[in-house]
This record gives sequence, C-alpha cells and structure tokens, in this order.
Amino acid sequence: MYGRRRLYPARPGRAARRGHERGDDAGVRAGALVDAAWRACVVRPAVRAARVAYAVVGSPTSHRVVLRLAMLSALHVACVAMAVLAYIGFYYAWVPDAAVHKDVHLQFAHGGAAPYAHVLLDGRDADVPVWQTEPSVPLFREGVVYDVALEMRVLLPRGVQDSTCSAYPDAMVRLELAAGDTPLYAASRAVLLVREPRVVRWGARLARTALRPFQREPVAPTQLVRVPLLRGITPWMPAPQGALLATRAALVVDMPRVPVQHAVLRFDAHMTGLIYWMYHHALLSLAAFVLVFATIEFVVAGVLWGALAAYFSWRP
Repeated sequence: MYGRRRLYPARPGRAARRGHERGDDAGVRAGALVDAAWRACVVRPAVRAARVAYAVVGSPTSHRVVLRLAMLSALHVACVAMAVLAYIGFYYAWVPDAAVHKDVHLQFAHGGAAPYAHVLLDGRDADVPVWQTEPSVPLFREGVVYDVALEMRVLLPRGVQDSTCSAYPDAMVRLELAAGDTPLYAASRAVLLVREPRVVRWGARLARTALRPFQREPVAPTQLVRVPLLRGITPWMPAPQGALLATRAALVVDMPRVPVQHAVLRFDAHMTGLIYWMYHHALLSLAAFVLVFATIEFVVAGVLWGALAAYFSWRP
C-alpha cells in the first residue's frame, strides 16, 4: 500500500552497496576539484605565460626594443671603459711617482733610553753593508718636494687596551735629516695612540695577510700608527756651490711600554688639489671620475643618437 512503511526487512547487502556508491561519488567530486584547481592554478597561468612570451619574442616591436637596449648597454659599457682608460692616462701623466720608503730597524739602549735608529738613505732595495757610510744610489729626485712620515705597527699593552682612557699621550718621535755632518731638517712630534676597536684591528690584520701571506705577525692584531714629521721639504736641493742631498736620517722613538713590531720611514711627493686626491684616495677619485666622465659621454651619445633618430624618422 502506498504511504505505508514496509514492515519486512530489506534485502541483505543493499545498504552496503548504497554506502559504496556514496564513497565513489565523493572520490569523483574530490578528483574533479583537484583537477579544476590544477588547471586554474598551474595549467592556465603557464599557458598564458607561454603565449605572452611567444608574443613578445615573435613581435617586431620587441625585437626593436631589445636591439635598442643592447645598443644602449654596449654604449654605456664603452663609455665606462673609455672613462677608466682616460683616468689611467691622467693618473700616470699628472701624479708624480716619487714615493720612496726605508725600513727602520730600532735599537734599544741600556739604562732605559729611548729606542733609536740611524738610517742610510740609499736608493737600493737591498740592505747596505755596515761599512758603507754614503749612499751609492740617491734615494730622492732632485728638486722634488716631499712629505715625511713615520709608520709603525705597534702592539698596545693590555693596560692601554682595557683602560677607561682611550688615549696614551706620553710618546714622542724625533727625526733629523742630514747631508753627511750637516743637519738639513729636524722635527719632533708627539704621538697620540688611540685605542682602535678589536674588529678594526682584526680587519687590518686580515687585509695584510691577504696582501702579504708569508709575512709573520704576532697572534694579537697590531695597530697601524702614522706620525707626520715633515711637510714640503726638498731633500735634494740644487745650489750654486753644490747640491745638498740628505744621506742620513737619525730617528728616536720614545714610546715606553709600547712595543714596535715594524717601522717604515716614508717620503711621499708633496701634492695639493686634485693631484693629492688622486694619489691618496685613488679608488674614490676613480669612482668620481668614471661617474662624471661616463655621464658626459653617455649624454653626448644619447643626444647624437636622438638627433639621428629624429632626422631619419622625419625624413620622407
């Protein structure tokens, strides 16, 4: 009868078949959802990207743009290369190569006297014999003006490094340049040792190791100290009675409790203005020169290219 509930049980296995059919429907729906997500998130974007790339590669407009960019890049590289070559030419033409240096071997006297050194100003790279009293090769150029400075690598004691005071002022350097027995120049300068951070000292140590890998240094990083002594002197002075040439340098380094690992007496050509910056700040001046020179070249080339492009575009 219609509308009445059946009182007898259903066939065995019918409920199981219905559950199996429902599971199959859920799997089909999940597979369809994954396939739709794959197509929407991966396939369609990839197809669109491929179509756009093909359109860009195959388009004549894209070819012209790429060609112009390549020409501009080549022009820029050429401008930078010409700027570097011009800087090298200007550097070797303007900056005098008159920097010389001599190693200083300090001697320690008895009785607490300050370390001293007598340096023979010989132009040879090798060490001179003990019996030699006059330089065989002049160290300086005649008539060239020099600046004299003493560079030392010192190892600050632990008391100076760890103290609350950041300076160690009681140190003195004295220098005398003489032509034989005739004193020419003398200077006495105070040395102020400023404690550098450990990171700076280790960075300088690594840089020296990279430049000179076979040079021995103590385990603790040393600190570079530069003491300007004389400025604008002429060690080889021409004179009517005969040129005066500095042949000896007497040096006294009064730095108690501060061991000196290595000392160099430097004679740099006295420079001012642009030549000074090119000599003492070579990388900075190179960057500024390349930037200005390449910019001027690039602007001129761009103006000429634009004028030619406009001429050929308007030409009937």
